[in-house]
Amino acid sequence: MSEAARKRLSDWLAGRDIFIGALASGPDRWGRAPARAYAPAGEGAAAPIVSVGAALLEEGLARFRPDPPATPCANEYRAAEASAREASRGLWAEAAARPVSTGEGVAASLHQRKGMIILEGKIRSVGESKAALYLNFGQKRADNASVVVLRRNLAILQSSGIDPRALVGRMVRVRGLVEAAFGPRIEISSPAEIEILEPAAP
Repeated sequence: MSEAARKRLSDWLAGRDIFIGALASGPDRWGRAPARAYAPAGEGAAAPIVSVGAALLEEGLARFRPDPPATPCANEYRAAEASAREASRGLWAEAAARPVSTGEGVAASLHQRKGMIILEGKIRSVGESKAALYLNFGQKRADNASVVVLRRNLAILQSSGIDPRALVGRMVRVRGLVEAAFGPRIEISSPAEIEILEPAAP
């Protein structure tokens, strides 16, 4: 967490009552209990109760991280993030934080990136193997990038209305860690990790 985000939380929440909403039935393997935090957005009894996470995202002090427990609030968080991104607020004023547009030759820059990145581009083709589906942003995987959906995770996406095979020709935004061993690619396993930016052609 950035120092700016820490200060915002400290100034806002220190000494105040907050409300917690669990995002999972129990702790994860590291003993962490994912939850949403809510707090008054001002002083006095009439102050509205708002999502702390959404507020940080809207102010440009954080990026949405699409961990599976966050799926139920993904739409709210992505909308809050989009507001800050479009206005270049906070961290979105930095070029390194902004989404990377796919295209031929983008692979070279992706090899240098660390941590979570956001990719935007049009899916050009879908390849399949016994283990996975590959959503390709270009003709040559080594020069561009791809999204990997393991077959064991396919039903999770389909149950939320996302059919990877139907994404050819559509603009998407994907976020995650880049693996470079077989050409830059991001593996996704949750609907929160992919946004469809344009509807299917009629």
